[in-house]
Amino acid sequence: MDNNNPKFIPVIIILFGVAVGIFIYIWNSSKNPKAVVEEPKQEFERKAEQFGAEILPQGLPTDLPIEEGAVVISNEIVKVTTPDGKQEEQVVRAYLSAKTVEENLKIYKDYVLAKGWQVSGEINVSKDLMIFLSYDPKNPTQPIKFEFVKNSVTKDVTVRIVLIKNIR
Repeated sequence: MDNNNPKFIPVIIILFGVAVGIFIYIWNSSKNPKAVVEEPKQEFERKAEQFGAEILPQGLPTDLPIEEGAVVISNEIVKVTTPDGKQEEQVVRAYLSAKTVEENLKIYKDYVLAKGWQVSGEINVSKDLMIFLSYDPKNPTQPIKFEFVKNSVTKDVTVRIVLIKNIR
């Protein structure tokens, strides 16, 4: 075979082009690692059982000093499962009060102290928002959160009482 034959020039050019193409392909694939497929993030699962205003959700103390004639806005048992599988149950009663934040705070603090409960935390964010936690020393793993929030438009105070049960 004669290397000077003009018929081999197109073959050599094609082979050279294929070799360059393979080289570029390999070089680019090594620079771009395979995309990592992320699993979709799991979210909290929330199930709520609603009750009428006349029913006190099971778990809340039956002698709570609920204001006479108050409009109940939330009355439920909420079960929450976290993405890692932990479960928590919240027993919630919330109502609109004609009393001030400070008056409600005093009523409920006097109530829990009279029962011999412990106050484990108090947050006075402002005169329009106060929160405290309390628990029965006989059952310290089930605290009750008392939250008092004044609505700046209607001037009503929302009293929210939440019993927190850690199931697992």
